[in-house]
Amino acid sequence: MDLPLRMRPNGPSYLAALAGVVLGALATGCQPRVVNYQVRVVTSACVAPSPLENVTHMRFRVTGDGLEEPIVMVVPETDAVVEIPEIPAGTNRTIEVRAYDGDPSAGGKVVSMGSSLPFTVPDVVPEDQTPTEITIFLRRVGVFTPPSTADAPTTCSMMLEPRAGHTATLLADGRVFIAGGYHLSNGNIDGSLDTTEIFNPGTGTFEKAAGLLVPPQNTSSLARAFMGAVLLKNGQVLLAGGETFNPPAGLFPVRSILIYDPTTNTFGKFDMKLPRRRPGVAVDSGGRVLIVGGTDGQGKPVEYAEWYDPEKGPHLARTEDPADLAAENPRLLPVKTPRAGMAVAPVQGGRFIAVAGGTDGVKLADEVLFFNFDGTTFQASPSTVRLREVRYAPGIAPFKDSNNLLVAGGYNSSTEPMTSLNSSEIIATDAFNVSDGQVLSQARGDVCVAPLPDGRVVIIGGRLDGGPGGLSSAAGEMMIPNPSGGASTVALPLLDFPRYHHTCTTLKDGSVLVLGGVEQRATGAPRVLQDVYIYTPPPLD
Repeated sequence: MDLPLRMRPNGPSYLAALAGVVLGALATGCQPRVVNYQVRVVTSACVAPSPLENVTHMRFRVTGDGLEEPIVMVVPETDAVVEIPEIPAGTNRTIEVRAYDGDPSAGGKVVSMGSSLPFTVPDVVPEDQTPTEITIFLRRVGVFTPPSTADAPTTCSMMLEPRAGHTATLLADGRVFIAGGYHLSNGNIDGSLDTTEIFNPGTGTFEKAAGLLVPPQNTSSLARAFMGAVLLKNGQVLLAGGETFNPPAGLFPVRSILIYDPTTNTFGKFDMKLPRRRPGVAVDSGGRVLIVGGTDGQGKPVEYAEWYDPEKGPHLARTEDPADLAAENPRLLPVKTPRAGMAVAPVQGGRFIAVAGGTDGVKLADEVLFFNFDGTTFQASPSTVRLREVRYAPGIAPFKDSNNLLVAGGYNSSTEPMTSLNSSEIIATDAFNVSDGQVLSQARGDVCVAPLPDGRVVIIGGRLDGGPGGLSSAAGEMMIPNPSGGASTVALPLLDFPRYHHTCTTLKDGSVLVLGGVEQRATGAPRVLQDVYIYTPPPLD
């Protein structure tokens, strides 16, 4: 159904209505001028059951910057018009829709929900009278649902090509930038990808973006997989290192950094001090980027971390500037901290960057490193925090709040045989202690973890054992922080296809986007997946 948004200015506020016909007026002075907000709530899906199955009531909730209280309306599902009083002008306005199996005030439960991308309600009448389109996709909660487009809601969307070992970075506007990866031939890796694409949750579409090519001529490929990816404070995406496959020569670590500007769909390029396969990358509270570990061309852990300050360049638009090229940026850290197969995440609001698990080249490391910027460089702060179980290739995510980290799964060795782990641990970085987390439903490494805005963490897929024979997992869990400490867990539905080397990205509305990966079963050749799922967590309120 189409639910256009009708707005009229009322001093600093707007009167709004959601209706089943295209309506909408914005009046100024004595001469009315019409502005349409075309709001479309998509209530069909490409898989059963329907988002509206067993639904009796709908709740519409408007939030945004400067709103002291959300604007909430609950109506029977059969209502054609929903009146929402006084939506003030402002930024980051979001419309959330929830579908219930009964009156929510009488115990009705959420069946489906969806949310718009943030939009702005102007405080002046715009000259452009083109209707602003806002699309909201209703999806069943607690299940994995393939996305679809508003124009073809019964056809499942897919990536433009199969990918594994890629990155998927949430952009400031709510879209997701997907880069690189690798593909298989007869079950073996035979090349890395130099393509990128963007997923738009507001439309359900995938669009081709600029390729990973040497700028500015864009004639030579910079294909790579397993690079580090972070969103910079200026809205650009930094891609660091990775590995490139050039058969028959083999696999090589990548030295270059690429910076992608989504506003211009262009890349800039410069080099790190050291080439790195599978580095750990994170941004601190000051916007500085720390690049840790990874392996070199001989498969040994890279000994020195390095850091990059985006404010000092090299910059996207100045890659050929001699001063830019000569800048001592990135910089190596002065102390050796070799790590490979580790997990990296910012903590305490980015005051520290934590490095947990992995190997130092001699043994698996139990020490958790905490890097912070001292005004001149990053330093690894002295720490007594030790993992209770050493682990290679675990997952990591903030848990409960920015002071706590969940470290989950992994392997008991960095070399074959690699047995997967089913344990998890909670690191309290403010108290510098470690406690046991919940046991995973299935032991596995290379898990995909996604932190939710409410402090929960979703763990999806992974590999049952390391090495060439390790099978993909379809299992998933949601780790839930307990108010008194510790955690509880809820099993997720099994994925339609098991996978590892996939990505899990938390979207603006708190749902989780799952992309690609490798399906490897006990029989048949492994294959790289092209499919897409969105997991919508049941709300806590």
